[in-house]
Amino acid sequence: MKNICLKPHVVVVGSINMDFVVTAAKWPTPGETIVATSFNVFPGGKGANQAVASARAGAKVSFVGAVGADDLGQNALQNLEAHSINTKHVHVNEECNTGKALVTVVNGENSIIIDEGANGSLNEVNIEQLTALFTEADIVLMQNEIPFRTQEKVVEVCGEIGVPVVYNPAPARKLSRSFLEKVQYLTPNEHEHRAIFSTDEHMRQAFQQKVIQTKGKNGIDFWVNHDLRHIDSLKVTVVDTTGAGDTFNGVLATELARGYELEQAVMTANIAAALSVQKKGAQTGMPTETEIAKAVKQLK
Repeated sequence: MKNICLKPHVVVVGSINMDFVVTAAKWPTPGETIVATSFNVFPGGKGANQAVASARAGAKVSFVGAVGADDLGQNALQNLEAHSINTKHVHVNEECNTGKALVTVVNGENSIIIDEGANGSLNEVNIEQLTALFTEADIVLMQNEIPFRTQEKVVEVCGEIGVPVVYNPAPARKLSRSFLEKVQYLTPNEHEHRAIFSTDEHMRQAFQQKVIQTKGKNGIDFWVNHDLRHIDSLKVTVVDTTGAGDTFNGVLATELARGYELEQAVMTANIAAALSVQKKGAQTGMPTETEIAKAVKQLK
């Protein structure tokens, strides 16, 4: 194992949303109106969520993204800054609203509709101007709630300077071979894995060594030296699964940036995700570095 860096620098490139979360006893059918059991507004967006998870896990985090020049955008930035996340590289777009997510939670499971807002305005020029920031990073973490051309520029820049990229392909989209060649870690869930590989067995075989597949209650599959490994999910009381995947990715990136081997990083991220589902809200449920360390120690 490499020397462990206690405060690694994680650069997160991704979305910033505000989440409008309604909890109900069941899913409404088309045309049906039902009464919610609760309603809350939380800071969200996969990028922001993963940045918060990484910061809570002990990383120095810089964020690259975009918000609108509205109250929601200001609230989102203030929330990131409250977690000691560097927002200097978040573009405030005067022509867009801040992104939003409409989240419905039923029996601990969630369904989500996204309005991308300003997230769609993050472009290649923004990324080209940040080579110095990427050079300072120990790892870069990215998701799919920003334009694909922007993502391509991120992996191009990181490839040129030798900074590893953890790529969470969520929400699912088809990906090119050339793009996947430039990322070091690919973290799909089961649906995203099918979207990427189900019609191309040759591509699946070509990139399976990079895949860390999260499978919800069925655990995690990943590869170490061409051997398929599996870690079971932890048995906990589920309150809200919103943000569990983001917690996993943020903590995984932090642990890899620290210098831990893949298996140890996956195990720690799995524990952190289990802690997160025991509380409400995407970011509010994310565990701290101390909470993660305590849980890891208890499970040894």
